[in-house]
Amino acid sequence: MGKTIAELDEILDERWNAKISRVRRADADMLAIPDLVVEMGDRLRVVGPTMKLREISKWLGDSAKGMTDINPVSLGIGLALGYFLGEIDIPLPGGAHFALGYAAGILIVGLIMGKIGRIGPLVTVLPNTADSVLAELGLLMFLARAGTKAGAQILNAFSSGDWWKILILGALVTLVVAIGLYATMRKIFKMGGTKLSGLLGGAQTQPAVLAFANGRTNADPRVALGYALVYPVAMIVKILLAHVLGSF
Repeated sequence: MGKTIAELDEILDERWNAKISRVRRADADMLAIPDLVVEMGDRLRVVGPTMKLREISKWLGDSAKGMTDINPVSLGIGLALGYFLGEIDIPLPGGAHFALGYAAGILIVGLIMGKIGRIGPLVTVLPNTADSVLAELGLLMFLARAGTKAGAQILNAFSSGDWWKILILGALVTLVVAIGLYATMRKIFKMGGTKLSGLLGGAQTQPAVLAFANGRTNADPRVALGYALVYPVAMIVKILLAHVLGSF
């Protein structure tokens, strides 16, 4: 894991005259393109001499249990670093301060650790199966928290007569951001619709949009890539805007 198909093919060809033909990731069956990075939990289909396949399998690692193991050390270190990063006070002009918060801090550390892949024997990524479970559980907890917190204020919003203003303003903000991003990324940067669906969710820091896009695309990895590309920046910008608006 952490190596590209091209790097693995070079070793396989030199040692055993073999080549990777396909990569199975969760329910997705992908072509083994040269720049595809192998992740923990992937299954590789290798074409090579029959007498060498057992040796190749041993070298690559062929353990169903190993694909679901979670390294508690790297997980704990990542969470701790994310908490610390989220707690750092960053000064603003005028004597104000802001902090990224736990969610943004852990996400940024997770992106860095996911990019590194491993530090010596320490694996810094989660298996695909564990990642999927935690993602679904995290989304449910987020929605439950958002619902219980906002639900208590719905009656106040309706009784005050401002509910329609809030509804219209929310719809306008969402539409302006979504349409602007869609037009920019599709027309100027020629981004595909699958990755763009994740980017739209990340730009609005909305895991619910990410879950919807994953459901429609059968959890295509390009959706998660688009989401991760902009979520940290969008989160930081929203925190900064909240501090600026709150100062008036």
